[in-house]
Amino acid sequence: MRETWKIRTLGRHDGGKLADSQDSFNFSYVEVDPGKENFSISVSFEVEDASGSDYQSGYGIMVVDTVASSSSLSRHRNSLMVGCFRSSIRYGYSYGVRIVGGYTDREAMPQDGRRLLDASRLFPSAIIKDRINDGERQVFSLEKTNEGFVASMRTDSGEETIFVPGCDFLLRQDRRAIYVGIAVAGNIKMNISDVKFITSPGKKSHTPKGTIKKQVSVYPFSRELVDNLEPSFRDAAPGSEIILPDGVYNAGTFYIRKHQSGTAGKPIILRAEHLGKAIIDGGSSKDRLPAMILQGSYWVLDGLVFRNAPSCGLLICGSNNVIRNCEASGNGDTGFLICSFPGSSKKEWPARNRVESCVSHDNCDAVRRNADGFGAKLSVGEGNGFFNCKAFHNIDDGFDLYTKSSIGKIGPVTLEGCVAEYNGWLSDETRPSVDPKTGVGFKLGGEGQRVRHLVRGCVANDNALAGFDANSNPGVSLSACEARGNGIDFRLKVVNSNWFQRLRRRVRLFVTRYTPHDKADLAVLRQFEVIVPELTCYSRQQVLSQLSRQAINHGFGSLQDYYNEVASNPEALSQMRVNLTFLGSHFFRGDVWPKLGGICRSSFRNTPGNKIRVWCAGCANGKEVYSLLMVLLDFLPSDMIDLLATDYNPEQLRKCQDGLYPISTIKEIPTEYHHYLATFEHQQQFRISSDLRQMVQTKCHNLVGM
Repeated sequence: MRETWKIRTLGRHDGGKLADSQDSFNFSYVEVDPGKENFSISVSFEVEDASGSDYQSGYGIMVVDTVASSSSLSRHRNSLMVGCFRSSIRYGYSYGVRIVGGYTDREAMPQDGRRLLDASRLFPSAIIKDRINDGERQVFSLEKTNEGFVASMRTDSGEETIFVPGCDFLLRQDRRAIYVGIAVAGNIKMNISDVKFITSPGKKSHTPKGTIKKQVSVYPFSRELVDNLEPSFRDAAPGSEIILPDGVYNAGTFYIRKHQSGTAGKPIILRAEHLGKAIIDGGSSKDRLPAMILQGSYWVLDGLVFRNAPSCGLLICGSNNVIRNCEASGNGDTGFLICSFPGSSKKEWPARNRVESCVSHDNCDAVRRNADGFGAKLSVGEGNGFFNCKAFHNIDDGFDLYTKSSIGKIGPVTLEGCVAEYNGWLSDETRPSVDPKTGVGFKLGGEGQRVRHLVRGCVANDNALAGFDANSNPGVSLSACEARGNGIDFRLKVVNSNWFQRLRRRVRLFVTRYTPHDKADLAVLRQFEVIVPELTCYSRQQVLSQLSRQAINHGFGSLQDYYNEVASNPEALSQMRVNLTFLGSHFFRGDVWPKLGGICRSSFRNTPGNKIRVWCAGCANGKEVYSLLMVLLDFLPSDMIDLLATDYNPEQLRKCQDGLYPISTIKEIPTEYHHYLATFEHQQQFRISSDLRQMVQTKCHNLVGM
């Protein structure tokens, strides 16, 4: 009998994953010689904390054929596990046996593409559940015999077992040993107890061909559920135009089938009678399905709203479609997703779809880890693109172009003129203050796969985790993109970019240092502070971030090169000062407004007819200006208020005068002040009423005295 494990807890929110294409996990193990030894192991598991869990979490007893590698990407090994994991049969967690095979190289990489995942062997009484929950308790056992492996789960009525013949599929990477232990993955904390491990004489056995069958989990739904969907658009023909009157359409999932397609010269048009008034509501769906599935090709969808679906808002599986002026919100997965229909061949992957002038927000899945604003991922063909779209307050990413090595590269995607803001939390929540797990503005790859996406003229602001994240894709190309206020503005470890037209050879060294903190950067910062002393008024992290962004936008390969330019060119120095806007602007920013209201109530209610004069210094784009006016107008008539707004940046003053703001910021304004919002433009912007705008006088003024 071997010594029992002395661990009590395993996991502690330290990441890892059990996924279709690669695994990484916290592993406590012992080595076994399968040619001479059999074993049996039994473990009691209790979930202590699953608050950080997602669809890649799991735990159980595991046997693997390699544990060490010189590669930083050595997460690719053959394994057998009995425990809790996400099943490939349905979208959720269950108890059973999960097998990975196909690897022959100890240094296997994701691009090798030989992985076989069989995650469909479930215990008879196992149910599918949405997530791993605190307090779950389960006892699993695994035994190696001369014939193969016997996995067991203890139930109220006894034990249930699953048999897997042979063991030599675990002798492909390390042919002399297997490694048996306890595995935990995906930000969960487990209590481990009653570990019993026994060895006995034994021998290895052969795994019959075909034992391990590749079964990649379908996403975001199973084909069996789709085949019987109603209603469908049976009578649609090339050249048809279908107009949906104002109203809420909640018949479950609308399904446009593959054979219901238009042609290049005669597309089928489905549009709202009035923009944003025809609402496709998926809340009544009994299964995890999108609000609408578009498997047909050559369709134009215009002005529709997709909301409240258990899965995606709109799933685009066909090709040559145009989606414009649409909105997705409150869905249980990605708002607008381009992805192949389950069971499709690579030739059938959706291609040449165009999504333009659409908005996606407040989409959130059960584990708060997987719902994006827009996505073209996993199985996507050539020529898809998103143009002038906006994603905000989605629980995961604004735009997601994830590629899995086990499925293969997707086609290059174009992102042009798109905006991603406030992703990583919902509109009725506050921004995560510590260690955010989600919230990337533009996620541009996955698993080291090189795909030459083109990202042009896009903006990422105030996303919890990152603005632009290559996510290990070395082929991303960015041009004229901006980021600010994100957890990390640019996370581009490997760059092949055309950001700079002049200094391409020096781009990589500079751009990869998106958060400069080294001694060389600090030395250059001190040079900047000599010629612009007021920079010392701000935190160095803010200054470095802003100077780096300006250097990138102006085509310089290093901070030193940018300093040399502004130190010798008065015009460049002046422009740098104008663009150094450090703090964001928000409506009703901070907690001063209730106190201000009380002061106004006591001080101004009986004020005589003389005007009060208000100066808003450093007004930025005017959000605080209009917040102040709304409060003052609760107590004073407009003709008693004389308000001056000043800023050093003429562009910010112009925005203040225009009073035009993104629709995402409307949540910052209390509902009692919404009558000051005059118009909504293309569902993406609103304008402050002309009465308030006329009350504001603006003037260019240097508060610091530059």
